[in-house]
Amino acid sequence: MRASLYAHLTLEMLLDAHLMEVRPDAARDFAAAVAAVDPEILDREVSELAPHPVVGIAGMAGRFTDPAVLEGYLDDAEVTRRLDRMGRLVDQPPLPAGFNEFVAEARVLVRERGVALLTPGSITEKTPSAPSSSS
Repeated sequence: MRASLYAHLTLEMLLDAHLMEVRPDAARDFAAAVAAVDPEILDREVSELAPHPVVGIAGMAGRFTDPAVLEGYLDDAEVTRRLDRMGRLVDQPPLPAGFNEFVAEARVLVRERGVALLTPGSITEKTPSAPSSSS
């Protein structure tokens, strides 16, 4: 698994945790929304978007019908454990020692910037444009 994928997954988990911190019912509401999705439609739609048929997405998504799955994102060690397990599923070496500390530091940054990260356009609107090459 590439470092960028680990970064993406870590950010997703920490954003979910941030939402649960500011809105404690978020995990329950998310689980209910996932449970309402028709598994056959989910498998079909994902397979149509993917470059090849995808099997088992509905089964994987079904795990998220339990709020406890998301609530695990509130714990740095659990986030690290889950990321390590995902990496091992795709034949990656174990995460380095100290990754748990990285998760803890990243969690602080996500808390500080959570609103901006979750607000459409808030980051891109504040990003200065690149200087032009014609000076």
